[in-house]
Amino acid sequence: MGLWNLATDVAYSTGQPWNDRGRLRNQCYDKLFAAAVPWVYGQESYRPIWSPRQLSAMRATLGQAVHLLRVGIA
Repeated sequence: MGLWNLATDVAYSTGQPWNDRGRLRNQCYDKLFAAAVPWVYGQESYRPIWSPRQLSAMRATLGQAVHLLRVGIA
């Protein structure tokens, strides 16, 4: 979640395009958020279960995040 959020901040501050939203990516982000702060959802802990599609979307998003940071910070 940290990498995802950092990429969002860098994209906004540098004007780079960053397509980190959509139905599937939102599901992934929500799971990461719930795992980081489960008490927001009234739980003591949360352990996400990832579908193959979600894992693929997560890998793609994080790969794009790394690229965005390399370009934005260079």
